[in-house]
Amino acid sequence: MRPLFVLEVVSPRYRDADILRKPDIYRKAGVAKYVIVDPGLRKNRISYTVGGYRMSGGRYVKIEPDAQGRIRSLTTGVLIGVNETGDRLVVLNAATGEEIPSDEERADSAEEELRRLRARLEAMGISTD
Repeated sequence: MRPLFVLEVVSPRYRDADILRKPDIYRKAGVAKYVIVDPGLRKNRISYTVGGYRMSGGRYVKIEPDAQGRIRSLTTGVLIGVNETGDRLVVLNAATGEEIPSDEERADSAEEELRRLRARLEAMGISTD
């Protein structure tokens, strides 16, 4: 079984291979949709660019991004783009437009909620040890 979708994040060390060689490898493997994220340096800061390609007639054709520069993946149900300043990759739920938090953001949020709950329990005189 071949993948229907590949998201490639360009590695600074292997940039040429990621940009120049891998699309052909994915095309030959029959990957239907290919999105590439390039976290290049611009004006001494990271600035992401996102591009997308879909298979058509045995070759990749460029996917036109939406008005905000995001690529829609019907396969995964997400929009892939960058924030307004271009310094952070964002993945949005395509149906709701809400940002899908990273694992780290979800863990931070869960830890904060746990702290709030412990504080409430302790305020009620219930030990959390």
